[in-house]
Amino acid sequence: MCAISKTRMKSSSSPSAPPVMQQSLSIYTLVGALQCALVFFALPPLCKPLWPQIFNGLSPEISDVVLWSIALPYYVMYILFVALPPYLLGWEFFEQYKISKNPWPWKDEREKVRKEFWRLAYKSLFIDFVNICVGIPICVYAKATLFPQVSGQTGIITLKLASKSLACATS
Repeated sequence: MCAISKTRMKSSSSPSAPPVMQQSLSIYTLVGALQCALVFFALPPLCKPLWPQIFNGLSPEISDVVLWSIALPYYVMYILFVALPPYLLGWEFFEQYKISKNPWPWKDEREKVRKEFWRLAYKSLFIDFVNICVGIPICVYAKATLFPQVSGQTGIITLKLASKSLACATS
């Protein structure tokens, strides 16, 4: 049995509702996998000719941090223009694919449910913001400092070189 078919999802607004089970892989699983593959394998070679123009005069460490920090504006634009409108505008097309028949937590008549939703929403946004603005730059800078020979590279080449460096350092 596929591992994803055992994934359980909790109902968003009712703690007593039974969990919903995803029964099979969907086309969106394939779409997500293709998007990841494009980001890791196709985007770096396509962008490489632009790197000297963008990162002219910056050290490889700082170039890496700048490259990965660019994600924040795109993350904000995605949230504002792609992720939120279907929920906030209540479009019927998207509502028909909703997992739970219960109202959205921010529209629930129970104040306790609404307050808990907003508490978790603010907490999630704070964690995402800290990860994007602090965590990723720190990790990228640490990578560039610990593995200078792979600084400025992305994709599978970086992973192969980093694993070779780690194997050489431990042997």
